[in-house]
Order: sequence, then structure tokens, then C-alpha cells
Amino acid sequence: VYKRQVLGEPCGLPVAVEVPAPLDRDGKAAWLTQNQRLHHRVKAPITKAWRQAAADAAEPIAALHVFARPVHITLTAYRTGRALDADGIAPSAKAAIDGLVDAGLLPDDSPKFVHAVTYRTAPKASANVLVIEIKETR
Repeated sequence: VYKRQVLGEPCGLPVAVEVPAPLDRDGKAAWLTQNQRLHHRVKAPITKAWRQAAADAAEPIAALHVFARPVHITLTAYRTGRALDADGIAPSAKAAIDGLVDAGLLPDDSPKFVHAVTYRTAPKASANVLVIEIKETR
């Protein structure tokens, strides 16, 4: 059993959580984008899947420590298809950040704890993954 450590002084090194994109019924990556106009009954299970995928990916890290100071979160979308606008991944990213809170890695996603969120896109990749880097701020 690992003892949970609350990080004290900002260490300057980011913690990375790799969240595999959940799959839809057809086996394709289920990215939520700002340009979609999905009915809430269609969107809700995809949002739930992103949240759960992030919580599952963050649990091993959250078992070791939790961030107690404000953080800067950088989200990078790696996609096998065409790239999205950098901020286009915001709905998927919001659900993933909620999953980090569910896992206990972050105490909350309010402005008190999350000072900044940055979105990035990467060149075409071999897998659909959302990489979340969390870095404590001063």
C-alpha cells in the first residue's frame, strides 16, 4: 500500500496523464468537439466515457499524490484523423478534467485550483489519445 503524498512546494515538473479516446459503437474515437451539435442524449454517454477514461488513467498517479496548489493544465490531442482546431477539443477536455477530480488527482477544477488551461493539437498520430500535463504554479 502506497502512502498518499500531498505535493508541497512546486516541483516544476509536470505530471502527464495519457487518456485513450473512448470508442463509439463503430469502434471509432469518440471525440467531442465544439462544432458538434449533438442531442444531449447522444452527448451524455460520450461525456461520461471521457470522464471515466480520464479517471481510470489518473488513478495510479492519484494513489501516490494529489495536487494541493494551483495548477496549469495543458491538453494535447493526438488524433489518427484530421487535426482539430486547438480549442475544438474543449468538450472532451472538460470531461477529462472532471475525471481527474473524480480520481482524486485534483481537489477541484474551480479557478481556485486550476489557474490556466491550454489546448494543443499535434500532428497526425498513430493513436487517439488526449495527453494531460499538470504543472503546479506559484
